[in-house]
Amino acid sequence: MTKKADQALPVKKNDILTLRAEDLTREGAGVCRADGYTVFVEGLLTGETARVRIVQTRKQYGFGRILEILEQSADRVEPDCPYYPRCGGCTLRHLDYAKQLETKSREVQQILGRIGGISLPEAPPVIGLDEEERICYRNKTQYPVQQIDGKLTPGFYARRSHRLVPVENCRIDSKEASRILPLITDYCREHGITAYDEETGKGLLRHILIRTGDPGEILVCLVVNGNGLPDEPQMWEMLEKAGVRSFSINRNTERTNVILGRKTRVAGGREYIYASIGGMRYRISAGSFFQVNSVGVRKLYDKVLEFAALTGCETVWDAYCGIGTISLFLAKQAGQVYGAEIFPAAVEDARMNAADNEAGNVEFFLGKAEEILPKMAGNPKYRPDVIVVDPPRAGCELPLLETVAALRPSRFVYVSCDPGTLARDLKYLTENGMRLEKVCCVDMFCFTGGIETVCLLTPDQQADGA
Repeated sequence: MTKKADQALPVKKNDILTLRAEDLTREGAGVCRADGYTVFVEGLLTGETARVRIVQTRKQYGFGRILEILEQSADRVEPDCPYYPRCGGCTLRHLDYAKQLETKSREVQQILGRIGGISLPEAPPVIGLDEEERICYRNKTQYPVQQIDGKLTPGFYARRSHRLVPVENCRIDSKEASRILPLITDYCREHGITAYDEETGKGLLRHILIRTGDPGEILVCLVVNGNGLPDEPQMWEMLEKAGVRSFSINRNTERTNVILGRKTRVAGGREYIYASIGGMRYRISAGSFFQVNSVGVRKLYDKVLEFAALTGCETVWDAYCGIGTISLFLAKQAGQVYGAEIFPAAVEDARMNAADNEAGNVEFFLGKAEEILPKMAGNPKYRPDVIVVDPPRAGCELPLLETVAALRPSRFVYVSCDPGTLARDLKYLTENGMRLEKVCCVDMFCFTGGIETVCLLTPDQQADGA
């Protein structure tokens, strides 16, 4: 923004103002007004007043930093994490948990209205986690590493930066990850393994990935800027003694922020670990998509099953099925389940998972769901009674939405991790013969701005009558 344009705004950079937060985003920023101009202030809760320094201005909104809180909210709590708020992982640890759920649910309601044109009479219900369930809930953590004071150091990035905050005992990581991480760090330091430097492109180790599954199931994947690590057998011996079941090396030599490279090889043990949901057991490898909250995912899938309302005779399609987690969960109560997935490795894992669980009523197809589903649905054998989607953050492809609108299944269940793309897709569906019946949120990402939303749509009978 030019200096002239900046001067035309009600505020300018480095102004110090007294502001009051009227609302709170699910990312933990207070929404303030200065002469009608919106200022987002990290860490300021609804109803709080603070002296704020303006740190950035844009045409329609700006950002401020708290200098001093003058009036404090009763909903503010003392964060129980020594890294907060320096670490960028959690954004809401200063807010009472019940208010966290309320904030996320209200924002979903607002986004569905603003983007999707869907007016919900009240904020959707939200399923939270009990106090014990909110501790060490993540089953997958990816730690970037940097050289700090000459030592390879793991941690997490500060918000909106790649400045590393050293962390070795995160409150939301699994206990096993917090136990294994220092062992890997010490080994790397002792053997002279250097951390990757984003500016120079030099250094060997980029990320440490740790996944946990069922008791005793631990996976470690080291992302390296090269072909491998020195003394890998010795490292595997150390990890195996620590209880690790799978050790792999991922090669990523690209100058990119993408964590995993294209090639992963097993350096010790199995290629996968096992994780269970509701009696179904899944093989999870380093690159597999699997919900990171082991407790929350059961609550999420129970809600999907409730919305699907299966009686045992339905034909169900699971688009974007991944390794078959939802497919197999639904198969327990469906007549037949078909899954579609574009990634070959995921389809292979899905088929193995079906075999491991002796699920004879599940079949997986390799390819784009928006191409496979309309092609197969012309055959009565494959025509869906129920369609379930759990797409990437970018949402559903338009051809898939067009197929859903054309097929008009008796129930369409949409699982989303992004309210914005969900709202966009619901707008299309509700304008093309489908009716939104139910919305429910599930707090899969406690203390962060993330929220999962499950929606049920059915054919709009009024549209039929028109």
